[in-house]
Amino acid sequence: MNFFLKSIFRISLLTAILPSAWMPLFAQDESTYAFQKGTIYLSIGAGVPNQNSLILKPILNEQDFSYQGRGPFHFKAEYAILKNLGIGISVNRVAFDARFKVRNPQLAQLFDYRLRYVSSSFLIRLNGQVPLGKTTSIYGGAGIGFKSGRPRLESADPMMKDFSFPFMFPIGLELTAGFRWMPTHFLGMYVETGMAKSFIQTGLCFGIAPRE
Repeated sequence: MNFFLKSIFRISLLTAILPSAWMPLFAQDESTYAFQKGTIYLSIGAGVPNQNSLILKPILNEQDFSYQGRGPFHFKAEYAILKNLGIGISVNRVAFDARFKVRNPQLAQLFDYRLRYVSSSFLIRLNGQVPLGKTTSIYGGAGIGFKSGRPRLESADPMMKDFSFPFMFPIGLELTAGFRWMPTHFLGMYVETGMAKSFIQTGLCFGIAPRE
């Protein structure tokens, strides 16, 4: 678990155990839910696992193998166009950096290799919301859009050339379900699972209510 995910977890835990300290600061209408028509919701979080690490670690079982994963990180902006329907954007990013050695049998020597990869997706997303009370809701959503990524392999082997290649299928998709808890109009947390760059993600949620 990386530092960013630990930080998100700690902040979310404080969100869960200290709602009473916030309530005097943010007046809440008794008729509202965690999802209210006309409100903009911004979410930022991190997830697990880094799917690239699950694939690469068993494959790149070479001498002096090292691996560093970053992310997945998630950002969403959603506008509640109806009482139970929201539309917005979803931005996701994941990366890894793997270093290992491969023996060249012709030269009878080990050479350093480095495999780098960064993938980002920018999606239009539609969410269906089911309020459970004044402060909680469950939702399901799907997104489609553009996905970028370009793995790059670098080698110190004089018989190998560095190369990179783009995605053959640059269409990004996601399908997830989640739970949102907003003890105030302004600040809360979310947990989400499904088909995205991570299987489980969690983080903070910020609400921007419409002006009356």
